Order: sequence, then C-alpha cells, then structure tokens
Amino acid sequence: MRDRQGYGTQEQDLAEYAARSGVRAFKTHFAPPLLPFRKDVKYLVPMRSAADCALSMYHFLGKHAPEFCAYWGVSFDFNDLDQFLDGFYLPSRSWWRHYKAWWPLRHEPNVLMLHFRDLKEDLEGSIDRIAKFLGVEQTPEQRALAIEHCTFAWMKANETKVESGLHSRIRAILPGGMVREGACGSGERALSAEQLARIEAVSRLEPSPELHEYSNNGGPLP
Repeated sequence: MRDRQGYGTQEQDLAEYAARSGVRAFKTHFAPPLLPFRKDVKYLVPMRSAADCALSMYHFLGKHAPEFCAYWGVSFDFNDLDQFLDGFYLPSRSWWRHYKAWWPLRHEPNVLMLHFRDLKEDLEGSIDRIAKFLGVEQTPEQRALAIEHCTFAWMKANETKVESGLHSRIRAILPGGMVREGACGSGERALSAEQLARIEAVSRLEPSPELHEYSNNGGPLP
C-alpha cells in the first residue's frame, strides 16, 4: 500500500519495474558502489563543470515546494550563494564524489560518459551517439522528435513533463524550477572570482588532472 503522498515501499517499486516490458530507463543520482554496477545494464553518465553545477543546484534547491520539503524533513532556505556554498555544496563535495566514482568506469563497454557542453554544442550528434550505444534504431521521424524534445526551448515549454516527482501526489518543484537556463558557462559568469576559487580548491583536494579537465570542459575522454 502506498502512503498518502503516493510513495511506495522498495518492494512495491521493484515489482512495478519488473512488470514493465521493453527498454526500461531509470534516472538516479547514485554512483557505485551505492548503485550496483552490473554488466547487463547500460549507464549514461553526464557531467558538467563544477561552477555550473553549483549555480544550477542553488536555484534548483531553492525551487523545491514547501510541502515536499516538509514531507522529507529537509530545508533549502539559503540566503545567498555564499551560504549555499559554505553550508552545503563545498562541504558535501557531492559533484566531485560522484565524478570520482564513475571515472574509473568510463571506458567500460556498458558506460557512456557525456558532458553537458558537448551535448549543447552537438545535440544531433549526441542523440545519434546515445542511440547507437543503447542499440536503438531510429526512424528519421523518431530522430527528429528526440532532437526536438532535447532542446532547451521544448523542455522549457513543457517542463511539467520532465519535472521531478511526476508520480508523486505532492509537487516536488515549483513552477520554473526544473528548467531554468540550460547554458554553459553560467556559473563562471555568475559566481565571483573568490567563489570560483573556493570551488576550484575543493575540486583539487583529490588530484586527478584528467578528470578535472574533462569535468570542466568536456571533449574527448582521456
């Protein structure tokens, strides 16, 4: 039985997933080893620059609905970017820990690592690359539809369709919180030099020059 907000038990969710036919896709923020790494599963792993992640997360968390926060017992009331960086983003190092977990697996045949900048600069080529990786044969019509639905303009106009918590009875994100800007380099433009330096310092606590370069700029995987 699901609770009054529409959330079920892990057993209920697994049973529903097992009953689905065809290709099944799941979005998660987990990384190995918390997320089991299996050879019979394909993984799409996106990355984005640390500064862009910081700015995006700051605005995204601030748009969480009060009833959602009350249900989960969380609060994202940051007065400004400094409070967000010092009280949440930098101490957790969540983006860097996520990247570090996936980095050793980047050349596994069932892993496709993607960078936000590359997706923005070559959306059509990225769609083709993802389809090939997944073994999906696209008709010209399907390919055109996939490309259209991955544009910022389409997602902004239809953001309720890509909103978190679609299957919950409570709204997770306030209007305008899911699709905000969709641009590369916004973090570098919006954050101060001092804030960027603090992010850079945390990123270099565990030296990994190749990961640092790729996570910030994308391009060919080393």
